[in-house]
Amino acid sequence: MQTIKTVYISNISEDVWEFITSLDPNTMSNEIEENTFLSDRAIFTLPDSSVFIAAKSISPQYKDYITSLIHLDDFHVIIPQNADGQLSLDLANDLPLVKTLSQFGQINLAAYSSTSQLYQLHQKLIQSGLTVNLPLSPQPQHQDTVDNFGSKSGIRRLVESLKDPDIFMAPGQIFDSKATALKYASEKLNQSEGVVIKTNRGHAGMGVIVLPPGSSIPKTFETDAYWDKFPIVVEKYIDVDPSIGGGFPNLEYLIDASGRVQLLYSCGMSMSSPGVFSGVEIGFGALPSVVLDKMIKIGQKIGQKYSNSGYCGYFDIDFAAGKDGKLYITESNLRQTGGSHVYHLAQRLFGQDFDQKTYIISDNTFSLPPSNWTFSSISQLFQPILYNPDTKEGIVIVSENMLSRNQLSYVAFAPDRSKTLNLISSMAQLISKVTL
Repeated sequence: MQTIKTVYISNISEDVWEFITSLDPNTMSNEIEENTFLSDRAIFTLPDSSVFIAAKSISPQYKDYITSLIHLDDFHVIIPQNADGQLSLDLANDLPLVKTLSQFGQINLAAYSSTSQLYQLHQKLIQSGLTVNLPLSPQPQHQDTVDNFGSKSGIRRLVESLKDPDIFMAPGQIFDSKATALKYASEKLNQSEGVVIKTNRGHAGMGVIVLPPGSSIPKTFETDAYWDKFPIVVEKYIDVDPSIGGGFPNLEYLIDASGRVQLLYSCGMSMSSPGVFSGVEIGFGALPSVVLDKMIKIGQKIGQKYSNSGYCGYFDIDFAAGKDGKLYITESNLRQTGGSHVYHLAQRLFGQDFDQKTYIISDNTFSLPPSNWTFSSISQLFQPILYNPDTKEGIVIVSENMLSRNQLSYVAFAPDRSKTLNLISSMAQLISKVTL
């Protein structure tokens, strides 16, 4: 029986396209570029026999590194002729590329996020004569589940509708007007409470303002245009316990085509600054078992609600672990996440019970000193600490393209947390010796 090819669209920017296009031109361009450069991490999520649609190529050396590391067979990178950030539409409008794909007869269409643009591509490919399966996306009639549950206002409305005393968010309200949101937030700050202000679907820390007690609302709330365009959530500031997953534990799930809700992994999330996700920490002891049990009960109930509503694919649930001992849901992303590639890479290297065999720490945007970094130069520098399949320890470089931004995306593996931290320390020492 012939394997059905997977055509994967690395459409990170599409997930928040409406938000990104509300930014000033320079910021918008930078965000699209960063998303474009980060997209090669998703190669580690691919099954065998895949076509990876991206906006930027990878070198033959990096492709060889990936295929030898995870034994990815029959894998190709294809770039549409014009790539402007809406990658699904870029592919749909590339008629020679659509014609090439149509020769497969049948494909599995997958993506970072199930966007409206992806469904337009879905229709275009069907019109070209292809049979197109959506094994990791809602069927077209249920595509609204992504926005219904994946927005800040959507998850809050869902949690409120459950009326479950064990599932809750920080006290707060949804506002359609910036003026009323500002008034409410100001009143709370004047009462010596802290607040968090969130736009409906922000990106990379933008659209989130974290204000501990005693803070004042920054001028950016008045000047950034997106606060006028989308619903705003204002909620109580939660003082988190950093000993519990860094204060921000997380679960990632997959709902398959049959509707089954499967927990993929649990983790602590690393933040490079308030609201800016940078990586994950996975392994035995990363989260206290009593906390993890509570999280899983919550996740299963919410996941079943998503499944019953027709959602299919990846999703996560972010929590804040309060110093008051409570677990607060902060958001839910109905897409792949900044940790999905870590999960799939670990599975490839260690098997399904990877979290019992290794301790994992990742970083998507580790700063490098300015230089002409290439995969060859960084892999040569890291030769003593690169992942070794014999020892089952080391650093895996999970993005070649980010190097040109003087940033390193890596995943570190070692038998326990202490050894993984030592490995990262060794990596930092090697980088510090680079002569500029």
